[in-house]
Formats: sequence, structure tokens, C-alpha cells
Amino acid sequence: MTPERLRQIVAAHGGQPARWPVAEREAGLALARQLPEANAWLEAAGRLDSLLDDWPVRPAEPALRARILTAIAERPADVPFWSWLVSQWPAPLRAATMSGFAAAAVLGLLLGLGEPAEVANDRADLAALWQEIEEGDLEL
Repeated sequence: MTPERLRQIVAAHGGQPARWPVAEREAGLALARQLPEANAWLEAAGRLDSLLDDWPVRPAEPALRARILTAIAERPADVPFWSWLVSQWPAPLRAATMSGFAAAAVLGLLLGLGEPAEVANDRADLAALWQEIEEGDLEL
């Protein structure tokens, strides 16, 4: 347990050790007893804990609760997350996305299958073409 880790635990879980992760609780308490600055961290976190504990929590409105539960029930459990996510996109967006993936795959395949010498020749041809365009020798 390091002082930085203790500070992270106190910031995330509060000043009450009962709320800390069980696996790190004893080490955190031992380090807190040794560090003078740990008392300030625990006091500040304790004040925030008190404010949050005293904050009135309104129960969810029945309509909101019903919408959430319906949305959960409508999502099939055996559908992979990505399939479910894509199904939430509008159809034109789905088609455009899949077309883009397909085009990128075909382009990658064609570039990958090209001979290095052909690529070098293409680069030389492009450089020559660019030079002609810059010099004004090429008329469109």
C-alpha cells in the first residue's frame, strides 16, 4: 500500500474503512495510522460522506422505472453487444458503415496483393505526372 493508493481509495470509497475494498482495507488502515496527512484525507472524505448520506434520495418515477425495465427486457440476453449496438443505428447509417468497412477491406486486400515493384513504378508515374502538372505541360 502506497500513500497514493490510500488517497485513491479514500477519494473513491470515502472516509469509512468499511466501504473500502476488503482486500486493501487492513493495509490502508495500517498506512493511515502511520501517515500524518492521512487524517486530513479521512476527515475531508468523512465530511463528504456525511453530506451524501444525509442527501434525500427521491425514488424513481414509476414511468421512468417502467421504461428502463422494458428496455432491459426487450434486449435479448444471447445477442452479442456489438450486434445489439449496430441494430440500434438507423438503417442508412448501418448500410453506410458496412459499405465503408467493405471498401476499406477491398482496398487493403488490393494494396496488400500488389507487387512492391509495381508500387514503386506507380509512385514514379505519379511523381512524373505531378511534375508535369506543376510545370504546366499537362493540359486537361
